[in-house]
Amino acid sequence: MKDSTISYREIFRLSLPIIASSAVENITAIINTAFLGHVGAVALGASAVAGIFYLALIMLAFGFGIGVQIIVARRYGEKKIPQIGQIIQQSLLFLLSWGIILTLIFHFWGIPLFRHFVRSGEIFEGVSEYLSFRIWGLSLAYFNIIFRAFYTGIMRTRVVGYYSMILAVTNIFFDYVLIFGKMGFPRMEIAGAGLSSVIAEGVATLFFVIYTINQKNIQQFALMRRHAFDWKVMIHTLRIGS
Repeated sequence: MKDSTISYREIFRLSLPIIASSAVENITAIINTAFLGHVGAVALGASAVAGIFYLALIMLAFGFGIGVQIIVARRYGEKKIPQIGQIIQQSLLFLLSWGIILTLIFHFWGIPLFRHFVRSGEIFEGVSEYLSFRIWGLSLAYFNIIFRAFYTGIMRTRVVGYYSMILAVTNIFFDYVLIFGKMGFPRMEIAGAGLSSVIAEGVATLFFVIYTINQKNIQQFALMRRHAFDWKVMIHTLRIGS
C-alpha cells in the first residue's frame, strides 16, 4: 500500500505541471479572444478562421512530438540516455525543415488560396494580416514541441510548466501593447495579435535553449554531440507519432 501511495504521488507530481500548462494556454486563448473582441467583430472572426488554419499546421507536428516523447521516455527508462541526443537532433532537423518549407509555401501561395474559402472581404483582410505575421513563428513552435517532448520524456515536466508560463505572460503582454497600441507601440489590432504570438514563441524558444545549455548534467543526453543521421530512427519516430 505504501508503494502504491508513493506511485500516485509521483504521477501527480509529474502530471501537475502539464495540467497547469494546458490551463494556462487555455486562459491565454480566452484573454486573446477578449482583446480582439474589443477591436471588433471582424477582427474576432478573422482570428478564429486564421487560428483554425494555424492549429492545423501545429497538429501536423503535435503527433510527431508525441512519438518523440514516447521514444525519449523509453530510452530514458532503458538507461540508453546518450541515444536521446540523436533522437532530439533528428527530430529537430525534420520538423524545422518542414516548418521552413510550410512557411515559405504559405508566404508565397497561401494568402491567395484563402480567397477561395473566405467570402467576406473584411474577414479575408483580417486573416491575411494575422497570418502574414503568425506564420513566421511556425518553425519556433515546432522547435518548442520537440523540447516539450524531451523534457516530458525525461520526467522534468516542471520545465514544461515554466515554458508555458513564459509563453503566456509574454503573449498576453505583447497582445495588449500591440493590439491596442500601448506603451509607445503602434496600434496594430489583429496584426498585433499575430506578431505577439511570434514574439512569445521566440522568447519561449530562447528559454528552452538557455535553460538546456545551463543544466549541469545535460551532457549525459548527448544533445550537443554530432550524430550521424539514421533513417531507421526517423522512420521509427514517424511510425509511433502517426
